[in-house]
Amino acid sequence: MWAVRVMVLAFLVVVTGCGESDAEQAQQTTSTTSTTSTTTAVCGEGDLEAVRLRTEGGVELEAVLVGDGEVGVVLGHQLRSDYCSWVPFAKKLAKRHVTALAINFASASPDDDMVAGAHELQRRGVERIKLAGASMGGTAALVAAAQIDAAGVASLSGPQVFGALDALPSVRRLDIPALFLAAQHDATFARDARTLYRATKSRDKALVITTGFDHGTDLLQDPRAERALLDFLVGG
Repeated sequence: MWAVRVMVLAFLVVVTGCGESDAEQAQQTTSTTSTTSTTTAVCGEGDLEAVRLRTEGGVELEAVLVGDGEVGVVLGHQLRSDYCSWVPFAKKLAKRHVTALAINFASASPDDDMVAGAHELQRRGVERIKLAGASMGGTAALVAAAQIDAAGVASLSGPQVFGALDALPSVRRLDIPALFLAAQHDATFARDARTLYRATKSRDKALVITTGFDHGTDLLQDPRAERALLDFLVGG
């Protein structure tokens, strides 16, 4: 179990990153069960399933799926990025028998997009769903996790506030495992990671601060930070 703790990894320090990524823009969606999928190459990979979710509002949300397991993870990207940024990590999750769904944000309320992704995994029979996001995706994951029956949530450099989203009221209600990753020199993102960690209701939580300036999914370039996230998402 992930007991309450702060982890400082050698050459690492918990911090958030992404500067501009928190100024990202999105458009509006809600979840629905209407989806289509294809097996054409996505993100330069031939073994991924391209998925289009039809939201309740009629908006299409693009996503990519890999893996097949009883545990599923919805992955949300950072500003000026897309779901391809999560593909290398998603494939590592798949090798550990986790179903990974990386989404492209398509709304002004990215938490709605994360919820739509979770509903898609439920539709596919996934029993335990976790949410993870980078930068603005981290904020969206934290807010969405308080709205659904999530099994855990991870934020990589997620700011407390992104657009109209404020993760602080959400984490105060979260009573599920939570992981916060950030880089020590990633300015306000490291500060927000500490603030959100302290405010999270759950006692099953961890804070990982890495040394350096990496932001969002760039934190995963360090194998120890990547291991912390893998262990959290794959574990019970």
